[in-house]
Amino acid sequence: MNNARRDEDEESDGSPKDPPARSPSKHSFAESSGGGKSAGHTVCVNDRAGNAQYGYPQNFLKTSHYTFINFIPLNLLLQFQQFSNVYFLLVMVISLVPNVSPITPLSAVVPLVLILGVAMIKDGYEDFKRHIADRKDNSGLVTTLVDGAWKDIPSSDLEVGDIIKLERGAGEACPVKADIVILSSSEKDGVVFIETSQLDGETSVKPRKAREQTQDIQTPSQWMEHTRNGKSVTLHVDEPNPKIYVWQGVMDLPETVEKRYPIFIKNVIWRGSSMRKTAWVIGAVLYTGMDTKQGRNLKQAKRSISSFYVRMNALVAQIFVFKHIVLFPLAILNVVWNDDNRDKTWYLMGLLDYNSTEQFFLNYMTYFVLLSFMIPISLFVTVEFCKIAQYLLMVWDSEMLYFMKGVGWVNCRPKTSDLNSELGLVKYVFSDKTGTLTENIMRYMEGAVLVNGVWETHSEGDHPGTLHQQTSPTFHGLSTSVVPANRNEAIGRYLATIGMCHSVIPFVKEDGKTVIFEGSSPDEVALVQAACNNKFTLTHRESKLITITVNSVDYQYTILKELEFSPTRKMMSLILEDSSKNIFLLCKGADSSILNNLSPDCLGVDQLKAINDILVGYASNQYRTLVSAYRPLDRNTYNDWESKYTTVMGRLDRTDEDIDRICMSIETNLTVVGVSAYEDKLQDGVPDTIRFLTDAGVVVWILTGDKLETGVEIGKTCGLCDQAEIIHTHINKELTQQQDLADDKDLQEDEREERRKRREQLVLGKLKSATERAINLKSSSTAGNHRVTIAIDGTTIDVMQLQREDREIERAFVALAAVIHSAICCRLTPGQKGYIVSLFQKESGRTALAIGDGANDATMISAAKVGIGIIGLEGSQAELASDYAIARFRFLQRLLCVHGRYALYRSSKCATFSFYKNIVLSLCQVYFALYSAYTGNTIFDSWLLSVFNTFFSFFPPFMVGAFGKDIPEEVLMDRTVGPKLYADRRDKGGLDSVEVLGGAVSSFIHGSLVFWLSFPVGELDDIDTSNGRGGGLIHHGTVVMTLVVVAILMKAILILHQITATQLSGIAFSFVLYFAVVGIYSLIPSLFGERNVFYGTADTLFVDVKLYFLIILIVIGVVVFLDFTVMYIQRHWFPTLRDIAADNYEYKDPPWSLKFPFFGCSPTDESSRIVPEITEANQPAPNILLPQTTARDPDVPHRGSVRGAFEFAPAGRQHRPPPLPVASQLDFWGQPSPGSSPRPLLGGHPCDPGNGAANGTLPQHQQKLARLPLAGAQSSSTLPLAVSIV
Repeated sequence: MNNARRDEDEESDGSPKDPPARSPSKHSFAESSGGGKSAGHTVCVNDRAGNAQYGYPQNFLKTSHYTFINFIPLNLLLQFQQFSNVYFLLVMVISLVPNVSPITPLSAVVPLVLILGVAMIKDGYEDFKRHIADRKDNSGLVTTLVDGAWKDIPSSDLEVGDIIKLERGAGEACPVKADIVILSSSEKDGVVFIETSQLDGETSVKPRKAREQTQDIQTPSQWMEHTRNGKSVTLHVDEPNPKIYVWQGVMDLPETVEKRYPIFIKNVIWRGSSMRKTAWVIGAVLYTGMDTKQGRNLKQAKRSISSFYVRMNALVAQIFVFKHIVLFPLAILNVVWNDDNRDKTWYLMGLLDYNSTEQFFLNYMTYFVLLSFMIPISLFVTVEFCKIAQYLLMVWDSEMLYFMKGVGWVNCRPKTSDLNSELGLVKYVFSDKTGTLTENIMRYMEGAVLVNGVWETHSEGDHPGTLHQQTSPTFHGLSTSVVPANRNEAIGRYLATIGMCHSVIPFVKEDGKTVIFEGSSPDEVALVQAACNNKFTLTHRESKLITITVNSVDYQYTILKELEFSPTRKMMSLILEDSSKNIFLLCKGADSSILNNLSPDCLGVDQLKAINDILVGYASNQYRTLVSAYRPLDRNTYNDWESKYTTVMGRLDRTDEDIDRICMSIETNLTVVGVSAYEDKLQDGVPDTIRFLTDAGVVVWILTGDKLETGVEIGKTCGLCDQAEIIHTHINKELTQQQDLADDKDLQEDEREERRKRREQLVLGKLKSATERAINLKSSSTAGNHRVTIAIDGTTIDVMQLQREDREIERAFVALAAVIHSAICCRLTPGQKGYIVSLFQKESGRTALAIGDGANDATMISAAKVGIGIIGLEGSQAELASDYAIARFRFLQRLLCVHGRYALYRSSKCATFSFYKNIVLSLCQVYFALYSAYTGNTIFDSWLLSVFNTFFSFFPPFMVGAFGKDIPEEVLMDRTVGPKLYADRRDKGGLDSVEVLGGAVSSFIHGSLVFWLSFPVGELDDIDTSNGRGGGLIHHGTVVMTLVVVAILMKAILILHQITATQLSGIAFSFVLYFAVVGIYSLIPSLFGERNVFYGTADTLFVDVKLYFLIILIVIGVVVFLDFTVMYIQRHWFPTLRDIAADNYEYKDPPWSLKFPFFGCSPTDESSRIVPEITEANQPAPNILLPQTTARDPDVPHRGSVRGAFEFAPAGRQHRPPPLPVASQLDFWGQPSPGSSPRPLLGGHPCDPGNGAANGTLPQHQQKLARLPLAGAQSSSTLPLAVSIV
């Protein structure tokens, strides 16, 4: 991976998209991963006794968290980190105190044990799967050199220093079970081809090679020749760390004179890689077990706490306070009642033997237990189950399914369910460019060649090979002449340079004719392919040899040195030697690097201006560019440099800066050859997605390493900005022009400090000026309705990061960001990307989302509250760092506006409904205290009370939280009203305060109605029993409990805007379950050795017609009618944006028609079998859901309704759905009857002629929507009753 792919381009100040072999940080292998100095990591090869002193770990990778012994204590410790579990543990302990608990103590223990048990079973099952995966990953035999002979041992028994031999079977890939340094291989020059998809997701074949000093080690006897006088080979390498692309070391060989040789990342293979196209390889084990790169990267996923979770905990705390506001007066009133009635209630004398203080504390604990039901014990478990359901709906969403060539079908891959609701709260989106907004499929488009002092440009585009056809370039090998002899030779040199200066490997396909090119850098492959199209074909590449074929003539060169790409140099070079022993340096990289290292007489002022104009022109076409250069080297110059290079590489304390410095010392006095421009097309749907997000009030930032001009052009193309609105802060130009601002290490410290302060003042002034201009643009009459975009270069961020004092630049930067709508930041390093995201996350307090596809995006993805990884060609580093992974940028719209908004709505409804039902129940207990002398006695049976949350009322909030929809997804994806709906829901926050307050008022009214309207039954003891006696407290409490359960079940139906069969069946199941449990419980004469006072209650109560009369009168006649009236008034006189959008949406399937969630469609509907767009024809879709799918024509309107709770239907199309048939034309399933003509039920689009909206005859709130066109409309004033709750 020597010349890693340049996302952020070689023009970038940042590290490449695919991280390079070295990091820009000051890193040496003598430094531990913690940053302090250490002795490094010493390996005595084939000497277990010598390595024993270092205590290296066993070669076993462990991802599981628990063992059989520690699972229960550790998991319980984890469970009790939640406040709610601690709270209910306290309730359980108090309930065990004699004469305190008003309920059976065991009934307080069972719910907590049940809740903890469910959570522990879930964690235990997940850890059990990890144990199975660990055993599988650590199994297998490895051939190891033991006592001078090869022997197979289990891979888990490998130790550091062991010499192993990996052999690949025919057509198979050989997995590598430890980190090894290559000693030799079956290929010439010790080359090994590997694939690292299991480590970083990259599927391309990469070359690795052995040091030439060990390439002859192929047998045990040959190894003994390298260990003279019993002294083993010793390796001094980096301490174990998680950096996959950062590693170096030295190898000490006990030769006649002991020598030290540098080794790099190209000499090692990490565990998790697979050997390809190589018969065998011999290597020495460097790291084992958790010290391997794979082990060091097995970190726990970042635990982000969602805003909803924080708000929910705050609500729990508020209810806890409210509970005490109710609790203290009740405890005090009991003391007062006892003092007033102590002499009158002789039959309570035993209970009144406590003084007032003791009585208060006893009653406090009693009511603490009794009113503990104000906080639902099942709340957090229910929310967790809801998040799992939301997680699965994302995975199963066929609209986010994408076919990738070479990979197959890729769906959404959530890594966590904790941040589902956070997706609905996103205010800032920070996006990478290459591979995220673009395809990351490079294609050579244009080029420019310096011919006789004049720049000649050419264009290939869709016609590869045009340059060769039009010019007939000549090539007779690399020339020692700096200036080409003629035009054809100049073009030939250009094609040879881009055809040889790279790390690409050619492979011949099975047909024996076709050559394919494999490389870790897509832009390198594009340039090699361009040279091949023009008859300059790379035919062979080894570690020390490269061959290019031109007009059937092979030109072979020896590779003396390969200077790998680094972010600091922003270039890579190849030093070659031809058969005549002439030496040449070929170089390519960013224009900012190459043009600054040219020989003084290479380009004149006019030529330099011309190449800059060419580069700007390419950038305006959104092309990425590389500049190629050339330098003949004399033997003495090379030998002197090579000696210094070897010295630096052999030092134990060498750093990346040392390596860059020695490389740059030879990469000078260059002669420019040409400029290459290649295209990375914008992905489909990117402009629509960005416009949707910006319309929703989301501030979108593009963070890239490209040139500022390229970034601005991409911003225009993707709809992020218009030229008239862009405010530039190009600090780098001014710093370049003003030499007195540049930093110079040779200056005195006082002068350097003074220059630093002047740079800070320059940046600060620019930011403040840009802020004022942005405010003026927003407030001006001509631009008031337009977006304002800021374009910033990386130098501004660099100066801001280095400010040491009061961080005034940071505050100015944040102030500027607050008045703009979007931004483009160019020339950024990965660290600067993470810095910007962290700054906004901290200063704004709003949810920031970062999205990228490469390893250099992992920093900003990890820094953001929500990280999104694009599954693409750049490996899996971004995906591994992310919270959610998607295949295309356009899926971000659906992830946020459908799944994120639904998750926020569902979680909010689930929480508020959970609190509602428990407050209704607790309020009945409070009212009963008025008639029980405030003693804390319960009106309900203890066991019925204990299963209220876990059985009777568990399913309603779960059905709301898992499958509830307040509006169809087609409306949410609508370009006009969708952004407004997303912004409206986001601005309400995690838990809508109005909704919480409404739920509290509703619970108070419902609890009051249920208790007081049923009170006469208890007061008159009006329950008939078989023995003629009254029913008493047990019967009356059961009546109240029944009314509470029925009331909350009816409430659950009322708050559902769209009812599916799954939701209705869950609510119905709760209804049946309640009566079944009560009936069975009343048949048990004794329970746990105690007489069951509830015995026979159901026989009496359920046959009494008064119970059902109360249900109909109180619950349906009063509670439901009251709620329905309030909903009607709110919808028609105080409609929200959601209400307006829902009323004007024309349903393709009536909301009252039931679906069959596990079968995908209604019995008469065969047209619902759908599949998303694919990029390659005739590819079978995976069976994500149970129904099979068939392809559809994307240009034909289709039925996109929800096919049950477990499937998302297609959305995002800009077609008007078919009109809703009249009610008389609907069959039982809500589908058009055979032979009926599909005509509108109530009218068409609100803006259609003759539709009332045009002449103002519609209600006022529908006239508002006439300016927000949707995919169909209806007049809510004439909607059927069943639709009025949508």
